[in-house]
Amino acid sequence: MARRRTRIVVSLLAIAGWAIAAAPSASATTISGTPFSGWQTNGRVNAIVVGSNGWVYLAGTFTQVTDHSGHTFSRTRMAAIDKAGSLTAFNPKPNAAVRALAVAANGTVYFGGDFTDVGTTGRNRLAAVSSRGALQTGFAAGANSSVYALAVSAGEVYVGGNFTTIRGFTRTRLARVSAATGALDSTWKPTANALVRALAVPAGARTVFVGGTFTRVDATTQDHLASLAVGAGAVRPWKTHTDYAVWGLAASATSVYIAGAGNGGHMTAFAYPSGTRRWTVQTDGNFQTVAVVGQDVVGGGHFTRTCKLNTNCTNPVSHPRLLAANAATGVVDAGWVPQPNSLHGVYALAANATDLYAGGDFTVVGATAQAHLAEFAVTP
Repeated sequence: MARRRTRIVVSLLAIAGWAIAAAPSASATTISGTPFSGWQTNGRVNAIVVGSNGWVYLAGTFTQVTDHSGHTFSRTRMAAIDKAGSLTAFNPKPNAAVRALAVAANGTVYFGGDFTDVGTTGRNRLAAVSSRGALQTGFAAGANSSVYALAVSAGEVYVGGNFTTIRGFTRTRLARVSAATGALDSTWKPTANALVRALAVPAGARTVFVGGTFTRVDATTQDHLASLAVGAGAVRPWKTHTDYAVWGLAASATSVYIAGAGNGGHMTAFAYPSGTRRWTVQTDGNFQTVAVVGQDVVGGGHFTRTCKLNTNCTNPVSHPRLLAANAATGVVDAGWVPQPNSLHGVYALAANATDLYAGGDFTVVGATAQAHLAEFAVTP
């Protein structure tokens, strides 16, 4: 079933005294406030990625995908929707939760999580499949504990999580393996003293950004956020760290954006490569994911209210679980309030030039029944 692509665009509003966009410029990014009537799942979506073929890959804890006509299809923790909006046959069938996805330029899909089998084949917490879901038997890079984060760059896969070995060799929560074979890279072996939740490698950069609950990388203090060299994983200078855990990362050529926890939640922009903090949006609950969408940064989490830019959370404004801010200024778009429901909210975001995808625990977005997966139109 193809999605029904009815676009409803919400206008921007101004609220005096708040750091909120008053009106869009001619070049501003506009995101629809109402999702398409599209595919849904019967459980949490933890990760979403858009492939070079235009397919949207999603993963989590679900076991079924449904349409709005009541048709139900078995999809075990992973599924893919093609660029026409139709559900594909992609169904690798990992036997436990998938927490992370990444896709290479050649279409190979890498995934990590808690699983120990993919279909009938043993694969410990890290695996690769073709763009259509066939297990890549030549890729073997098992981890001894959960994988939470993946990034693909220049023929290599960066892996983060709670593991202490990869392929039987010591790697403490961070590793790099060959994208073709899963062979462990012997030169890149930084260590983190606690969970790694997020990774980002900006296109063309020589840096790997790492976020999580850790406070040290190798022998240096790196509270929750670190910049590591691509070559041998050496810690690079980074001016500003956070006193709260980092759940998600997104990066452009000049900026790094984090989804963070803390006293309430924080979506923060840092200048790259210096690490100088540029702005922070604070909320009354965690940000769990972040994505760059045109000239905006979108954050998702379990917050219900947002606060005046760069301040503590006093006199907050209702803005539940999803918000968009100008990437340059941090000014929050008061008119984009899609309002997903649920206690835990939004866990995954991904975007291309025309669409924003959100995944999580929600079952309703605003007045639209849309369980665990929502797609919004984007106008650059």
